[in-house]
Amino acid sequence: NWLAGIFQHFTARPERGRADPQLHEHAVALNLCMDPVESEIKAIHFERLVNIAPKLRNLYHTLLKDEVERLGYKTRDTQFAFEIEGIPESAIKEFSQRTAKIEDLKDKLGITSPEAKAKLGATSRSPKQPGKPWDE
Repeated sequence: NWLAGIFQHFTARPERGRADPQLHEHAVALNLCMDPVESEIKAIHFERLVNIAPKLRNLYHTLLKDEVERLGYKTRDTQFAFEIEGIPESAIKEFSQRTAKIEDLKDKLGITSPEAKAKLGATSRSPKQPGKPWDE
């Protein structure tokens, strides 16, 4: 009784002209649903959804991790989700430009609180760029 779209992306927002590989999805929910009692389309009360968003994110990561493991990959838990085992730390570092940029800014600005560090991600990212074909 609710319409949403899931959009899969394969790269992070580019930094210095290079996009790191980063499989992720965005969910866009329309603010409407059918009231089954009155048979009318109405706005959704998003407060409950917002309140359970962390649980939904954890469920999503659990389901994704289960599917990755079903495909035969081993995983390891991280602070926010999981990573595939066997990927060298050097590769993770090479393809984590945003993390490196945020860590550098945090140190330069003397930021110590996790909340302030989290805001750096939104305020320091590069603008979106037009997409490129896969062969590029």
